[in-house]
Amino acid sequence: MIALIDGDIVCYRCAASCEKQGVVVEDSWVALKRVDELMQRIIEATQADSHKAFLTGSDNFRNAINPEYKANRKDTRRPEWLQQAREHLVTHWGASVEDEQEADDAMGIMQTRLRKEAGLC
Repeated sequence: MIALIDGDIVCYRCAASCEKQGVVVEDSWVALKRVDELMQRIIEATQADSHKAFLTGSDNFRNAINPEYKANRKDTRRPEWLQQAREHLVTHWGASVEDEQEADDAMGIMQTRLRKEAGLC
């Protein structure tokens, strides 16, 4: 079984865990170690024999449809180690950056493709 993983959640959660009230309290290596630990826990919990992680890329098609899409987040500060966590997920876990769509959209497309290949739909 393959685990399809929303890497955006993994990276954000692990990077944010290194901050308290917006102040960085842990070094970047802690965030990267937490990425590794969380990925391993997901794979073990799902009993997957393989995995595929996805990260949201640039030029999300949803913004072209609705310019106000996630506009409420534009002034939200991102965790300090978020970019390092994303790069680590790509480099060490083979995550793919999905330009023009979000990670969860790519996951849904992959799930549908795998179900069709398995003759389940």
